[in-house]
Amino acid sequence: MRTMNAQIIDNVHGEIGLLRPYTKAAENHAKTYIQVSNGHGGFVEMEAQKTGLPFLKNVTGLPESSWRAIDDSVLRYQKDFKSAWMDVINAGLVKRVSEYTKLFTSQKLGSTEDAVKDMDGVSNRRVDSPTFDSDSVPLFVTHKDFEISWRNKGAFGANVYDQGSLGIDWDSTMMEEGIDKIMAMNEKVLFQGWDVPYASNYVVGYTDFTGRNQCSLSYDWSSGSTTAAQIYADVKSMWVDTFMDNFQPFDKAILYVHPTVADRFVDDYNSYYSKTLRQRILELPGIVDIKVSSYLPTYKNAVLVRMDAKSVRIIQGTNGIVPVMWYDNAGMMDKLTLLSIQEPQLRDDAEGYTSITHGHKA
Repeated sequence: MRTMNAQIIDNVHGEIGLLRPYTKAAENHAKTYIQVSNGHGGFVEMEAQKTGLPFLKNVTGLPESSWRAIDDSVLRYQKDFKSAWMDVINAGLVKRVSEYTKLFTSQKLGSTEDAVKDMDGVSNRRVDSPTFDSDSVPLFVTHKDFEISWRNKGAFGANVYDQGSLGIDWDSTMMEEGIDKIMAMNEKVLFQGWDVPYASNYVVGYTDFTGRNQCSLSYDWSSGSTTAAQIYADVKSMWVDTFMDNFQPFDKAILYVHPTVADRFVDDYNSYYSKTLRQRILELPGIVDIKVSSYLPTYKNAVLVRMDAKSVRIIQGTNGIVPVMWYDNAGMMDKLTLLSIQEPQLRDDAEGYTSITHGHKA
């Protein structure tokens, strides 16, 4: 099912600048402006009412200072949010695409012959005709929406963001609430995927990606009768799958566990070893952290993934979470939306190797 926000973005052909109307203090906020791309990487300023677009006919712009304050709040809060999603972002595993993109398709190279070593670089040439496999990811619009009634239109003016004069809690609390909801959705999709197709393609997560390494866990980590040594043995099996069986460098891997079993990792490994289970696991080469996520499907699941673009990256149609607004003539409401066009792309190479390992107890 298509969302209203997806339709709005279609209507403006991906021009998100149309959905960020603003006013200028130097003009006493008398006119409302928008920005559209000039086709050369820059922007052109236009009066909103002169565009002829119905949803901008009666829109009330926010002061430029308000947009800056909103953007600062959103960016600052995203940076501080600790999650599996942000682990990928913070590792720089990002591919930027246009907001217009609904289906991102990349290719992975098929098997080729070994490199050649000789003295002249000519005589022993082996020329490959490479083959490629396509990998497509649909880019949905994830959003959290707010409405501002026509009865508060007169309250728009300078310092709107700071004064909270719209009859709503127009401060960082509202922004953080919206960001929390979007980040929670992103986190869930990263682990569990999204079961709605677009053009017969799905967004897949760590626990349903068909190319992932699947490791059967032998023990119930939540059981008091399961020892730290037994949990360690399960994690070591995942470690072998991730690194040794898939020929991955021993670095940059994070183990994600469910909150139900998080306390087990601070337990002593045993009575005569002066370290915790967590410390023991981090001695395995390549595992750099153990983190907790509520969005693993159940406590019987764990994921070990190496932060590497050949295994996971985020495809971004928007640079993080972007606030936009427009006017609904029928409902006489100004719509404020926090939206995100970002999806994970999980990957394996042409021979099926990946550093994503999903551990599961039957």
